[in-house]
Amino acid sequence: MQQLKKIIKIFFSKIIGLIIFLIILGILNIIAPIINNEILINITSLLNANIILILLFSLFFTLSELFFALVFPFNLPAPIFNSFGSIFLITFLFNIIAFVSTTLNLGLIKILNTFYILIIVIVFLITFITGYITIFSKGVKKTTKTIKQTTENIKHITKAIKEKQKTKIQKSKTKTKNKKEKFKKVPSEKTTLKDVKDEIKKKK
Repeated sequence: MQQLKKIIKIFFSKIIGLIIFLIILGILNIIAPIINNEILINITSLLNANIILILLFSLFFTLSELFFALVFPFNLPAPIFNSFGSIFLITFLFNIIAFVSTTLNLGLIKILNTFYILIIVIVFLITFITGYITIFSKGVKKTTKTIKQTTENIKHITKAIKEKQKTKIQKSKTKTKNKKEKFKKVPSEKTTLKDVKDEIKKKK
């Protein structure tokens, strides 16, 4: 139940965030031509041109978070979605840098094009590997915790059984002791009667 609440919370928070972004973008598209500011128009054009990339990395990161919220082994697809989301995000960031470079005449586009594929591959592999390390480390911790709890439960059960057995032994010992005392009392009573008889005979 708690896991389901977490998944619903992630889903709605991401959807609300995306809706807010689209509303802001819509407002920018309305305001930019009215204000007629070149920088604002360029920023709006950049966001419009990259809207598919923004939607794609938002979708992949949302799916990644939703799968990460699940228990093992259902969370295994999470790093895959996260890795693909990172590719779209890096592409979007490269487009922003290219836009800034073109606007300010920095000449960074050639350098970016040279290292683009390499950076994409590195980011993809790092995201992919770290994602699975996180999943398996959490799995190991959870398994260790479960084993520890099971061991403690077994100890408590063993202790309870021992105490029960001890109580039974004590009860049986007490019963035996009581029986012995009873048997001791019987001869003593007999002896007393005999003594009384002897005394009566002596008196006669």
